[in-house]
Amino acid sequence: MTDDWNLSIRGLVDNFGGEPHHAKQALAANLAFPIELYLHHDRWIILDGVHRLAKAIRENRETILVRRIPQEAIDRLLKKANPPGLV
Repeated sequence: MTDDWNLSIRGLVDNFGGEPHHAKQALAANLAFPIELYLHHDRWIILDGVHRLAKAIRENRETILVRRIPQEAIDRLLKKANPPGLV
């Protein structure tokens, strides 16, 4: 079983039967909620919504709700998580 940190969309979609835990999560995913993305070095990173995107791909959906998170928001979160003087 693939853990949540190295799960890829393509890997899940192509190997749905081999990933029963993640397949179950994808089937139960609520597509009313957007996936959350941010652009990092010219590459879109999924922060939340891997299972929703896998479900949308399996259902041959042409569109899905997306919320783009600006880099400034990521920087603020990192700053809060790593205050000055904290090692």
